[in-house]
Amino acid sequence: MSAERLRWTDRQLQAIRTVDRNVLVSAAAGSGKTSVLAERCVYLLCDAPRRCSAHELLVVTFGEEAAAEMRSRIEQALRKRAAAGDDPHIRRQAALIEHAEISTLHSFCNRLLRRHFHRLGLDPSSRILDGDEARLIQAQVARELFDEQYDRPQPEPFLELIDAYGNGRDRELIQRVVAAHRTLCSVVDPDAWRAQALLRIEQAASLPLEQSPLGRDYLAAVAEDLDDLARTCRRSADAIAALGDFAGYVGVLRDLASQVESWKEALATAGYDRCAQLAKAFQKGRAPTVRSNVPNREAARALFDSARTLVQQLAEQGMVFTSEELRDGLRRIAPHARELLWLVGEFGRRYRARKDQLRAWDYADLERYALRLLQGEPTPSSPSPVALACRRQYAHVLVDEYQDINEVQDAILTLISRDGPAGSPEAGNLFCVGDVKQSIYRFRLAEPSRFLARQQRLRPGGPAGSVVDLPDNFRSRKPLLDCLNALFQRLMTRAAVDIEYDDTHRFNALAKYPSSDAPGCFAGGPIELHLLPDRMPDQAPQPDSDESSDLDADRTVRQATLTARLIRRLLGHDGSPRRTIAQRVGDDLVLRPIEHRDIVILLRTVAFQAQQYAQVLADWNLPVHNDSGGGFLDAVEIRDMLCLLSLLDNRRQDLPMAAVLRNPVFGLPRPEDALARIRLACRDAPDAPPLHLAVSRYASEHDDDLAHRLRAILAALDDWRIVAQRRPVADLIWSIYQSTGFLTFCAALADGRQRQANLIHLYDRARQYSAFARHGLAGFLEFLASLGEEADIAQASPVTAAGDAVRIMSIHRAKGLEFPVVFVPDIGKRINLADCQGDILLDRQAGLGLAVADPQRRVRYPSLASQLVERRIRQQTLAEEMRVLYVAMTRAREHLVLVGSCSEARLQGWMQTWASHRAPLPRDAILSASTMLDWIGPAAATLEDPAATIRIERYTADDVRSWTPPAPPAEDAAWRRDLADFKPLSPPPPEPPPAQDLIRRLSWTYPHDAFTKIQAAVSVTSLAKPPPAPSAAAPRDASSLARLLPDPAFRTARALSAADRGTATHLFLEKLDFSRPCTRGDLLAQVESLVAMKLATRQQAQAIDLETVLWFLSTPVGRQMRRHAAALLREVPFYLAIPPMLPAPDSDDPLDRVMLRGRIDALVPDDDGYAIVDYKTDNVSGPGVAARIQQYRPQVLHYCQAVERITGRPVRAAHLVFLTPRAIHTEPGGQTPPPLTPGH
Repeated sequence: MSAERLRWTDRQLQAIRTVDRNVLVSAAAGSGKTSVLAERCVYLLCDAPRRCSAHELLVVTFGEEAAAEMRSRIEQALRKRAAAGDDPHIRRQAALIEHAEISTLHSFCNRLLRRHFHRLGLDPSSRILDGDEARLIQAQVARELFDEQYDRPQPEPFLELIDAYGNGRDRELIQRVVAAHRTLCSVVDPDAWRAQALLRIEQAASLPLEQSPLGRDYLAAVAEDLDDLARTCRRSADAIAALGDFAGYVGVLRDLASQVESWKEALATAGYDRCAQLAKAFQKGRAPTVRSNVPNREAARALFDSARTLVQQLAEQGMVFTSEELRDGLRRIAPHARELLWLVGEFGRRYRARKDQLRAWDYADLERYALRLLQGEPTPSSPSPVALACRRQYAHVLVDEYQDINEVQDAILTLISRDGPAGSPEAGNLFCVGDVKQSIYRFRLAEPSRFLARQQRLRPGGPAGSVVDLPDNFRSRKPLLDCLNALFQRLMTRAAVDIEYDDTHRFNALAKYPSSDAPGCFAGGPIELHLLPDRMPDQAPQPDSDESSDLDADRTVRQATLTARLIRRLLGHDGSPRRTIAQRVGDDLVLRPIEHRDIVILLRTVAFQAQQYAQVLADWNLPVHNDSGGGFLDAVEIRDMLCLLSLLDNRRQDLPMAAVLRNPVFGLPRPEDALARIRLACRDAPDAPPLHLAVSRYASEHDDDLAHRLRAILAALDDWRIVAQRRPVADLIWSIYQSTGFLTFCAALADGRQRQANLIHLYDRARQYSAFARHGLAGFLEFLASLGEEADIAQASPVTAAGDAVRIMSIHRAKGLEFPVVFVPDIGKRINLADCQGDILLDRQAGLGLAVADPQRRVRYPSLASQLVERRIRQQTLAEEMRVLYVAMTRAREHLVLVGSCSEARLQGWMQTWASHRAPLPRDAILSASTMLDWIGPAAATLEDPAATIRIERYTADDVRSWTPPAPPAEDAAWRRDLADFKPLSPPPPEPPPAQDLIRRLSWTYPHDAFTKIQAAVSVTSLAKPPPAPSAAAPRDASSLARLLPDPAFRTARALSAADRGTATHLFLEKLDFSRPCTRGDLLAQVESLVAMKLATRQQAQAIDLETVLWFLSTPVGRQMRRHAAALLREVPFYLAIPPMLPAPDSDDPLDRVMLRGRIDALVPDDDGYAIVDYKTDNVSGPGVAARIQQYRPQVLHYCQAVERITGRPVRAAHLVFLTPRAIHTEPGGQTPPPLTPGH
């Protein structure tokens, strides 16, 4: 078996080698999809039946870093292939791969638009807007649009929209309009989408439910809910029956199931109104009586109440309206929908005009303009001439992370790729790779449905395309993969989350780990699930639907504490044996003790939480590296700076003033006491002034130390305010840093590098803002506030590696990475469903949904449209949360730990409800979840041997109270005291690795320094020039430069020199038409033609030596050129890679070459090959000609070599034509040119 066959699996080889058709690779986590994609590129370049060139590849990646990594992998593989063989095609591809189109889709669109801007009338000098600048411009344009609507001739529709959905304020509506515009930028035809969304509402408002698309969707949703509810009642009845003799509960629930099924039958036969009538008539009734001493009574009652409550909720809330009331609600929202959609469209037009005014494009423009450029006639899916040119240029189009594509991006890729049957010239050439289970970028408008649709279309196979599944996992231990398979087989279903976790998705373990029998070695399974109390007994209970932030913070601290204890146990810090992990050494996995850097904590949301976890771990003496990326605006040092900037913008503010006075850099001793003294000084005033005035009054009316310090602070504020008025914000911030030493102060605090990086990032943000259209301190503060409202701004990344520390990062940031041990805490936290809440909802598939606003009754209630859109968004949100959970759990190589909070009753409810269930969880169970734990708990209960898959460990409130951080080691405390007192440390500490690294870097010598002195490119003309003689030229003063530069031609009227006459004759031979008679009269006519076309001046024309030209035409070489005048090639440029000049260092890299460039005066083809003609205008005669022949001989021999290697045809002769002495020297072809030397 070949080495390649040993390396790649059969499925991977299928993905690598399948050509002449469209291919979709469904690659599970850890399957090596990036390696497969890179290897496929190498295969297409080197080994495919029809090998392509690097410029015929288009590789689209998700990010610039991924593009750089892909290019590096391909280049390394090509270099190895080039070094191992002597294939000139492979060597050429290794040299060209640097220029291959491997980039993000935005970069590709940018190149396309710069190349074809004239077809759309675009400005090719347009710049690309930064994302933050684009958001700022959008806010400005939207604000202007709304302000104008108040003064338009008939503002009533707009004002009614503001009153109905903005409570009289327009800020939220502005945000909704901008968000809707961004969403619709990912739709191929936004205008058609808006028209269709309005049409669906208007049709449903005027037609019976059964006759409108929106109504039919609603009826299908009601039928689906009734099905789910009936199944829930029967499932609960079966679970109660398994608990004991509860015939009363079981009978009622089965009667309820039958009753719900009768409602569904009425819906199908008698219509919606009859179904709603039956539901409204539902009476909850009294629950059957069960004696209090019956075992499992509480559990059975909980199951019974839960199912019966669901039936009641559907009867009272789900079908509360009649069909006429539903249509009436749609009639009420139709005018508002029309106005809102017009605002969205008008905002898009104005935003486009503003960008045109600024000569700028945003990232959405790159995609939309590229799509317009590629769309042809008669339909938008028809390729344009540009698209057809792309199809001819790109032999293969390869797309990474296809699961994160949207509709516009998919349309672009479809238009530039071919889709014909195999074997035809238009055979499919689109290769897409991804994992739909890892599509977690819905907030970036990714549509995993595009992947699923292509998978369904290509799954049957055939000539159009095929699907290649890569379930093989090279990352994790087999027992861990078995646990993941068991869980997600029960969680991922097409009915619930659009994905069926079947055999094509099940992991197949191929990583060869050492035996888990070794002491301390991880087995891989089971997964650990640690459950803490939902709340401590001394905390007041809160309704599940209204959890307070204080309780969330307490849960976070408890879970972080437990996580720290578990990590210390793994590391052996608590006396337990230290665990071992497998590390790759060459091709083998070798066991070694676990270290801090082998452990990662993955958080779903990092805002506030990441810092809390970092602090708790530090309290437990664990080194930690916070790579979470969020919480920039909440960092203390940033909040202090923003308070100061806010005070400079508006001095009449109390809270910023108090924050500034408490800032340690201002040196106010005991700031809390100082603030109290300031307030007490004004206690006798008739009207107690606000703090900012009290500070000014104290500074002016008192003469103590505090007043002196306050005057200094106020003076500094005045100085900075002047800077703010005269200089950009970035200059102001840097001035504050320099005058206060704030950067240095923060660097000395705990986590100083991160604090410094944050402050530098604030300065960079200010510099970025200075490049925008708006300026000013107030605008900058508003800019930061708007960014903070949209998303959690990432903290800056200090230039430091994690080192040996436990890492904390978000799940999104961990995508594509792997770690030996993974902790996923907070799985009991509520899933964020904010996207499906609100009075205005929009979904690309479900359309527009508005709540009904009744101004008379002063109420809002859901419309038919809003219910459908909310249902769709909720399902998509939960589906993505499922995929986020999948990404988090599949990062682990050897051990996975889950941590959450859950009440004991909830846990027992899962076990009792699902203990007898052996199939995947039903749709309603998945979509009714409010936490990730609501999936994991029931899924674990359905397993035949739950403990083999998930080992659950529960903790009581007493356990939690007993956890106290360990004291720092005594020797560590003593060492810190000596260090603080500047005492010598005993024993002296070893030289720190950073210092060693710095010394190594400063003393490092570049090992390939000799190569840096080799010219990268050499002109052939330079080969004929002798090396310059060394000279010790004296330095010239500035006045001598005038003598070095010739006077401009318009200032001189000098006669042409011999060199000028030779150049003029050379020019004439370049332009001479050899197919004409070439008599003296004809030559004179051709000279006049050159002057007329302004290719030569009159003075140059008079200097042409026609006698020499006539002589040359009479020679055998001239006659040969006239015979082949039609095929004659003149001024032929060439570029040729040749070995470097000598002496040069040895290199085993076949790509170490020098680029030789030149221009051949004339190339004369004949039946057997070529003849080269090179004109020389040297003013020599007699013996001087022989010397010049030797000087020019290497030049013409390199000409011969270049022509033969580039064209593949021989050069029969090379003629040196010396015009002044009228002599021709001929070098026969087939000679080897001399190697390049420094003399050349």
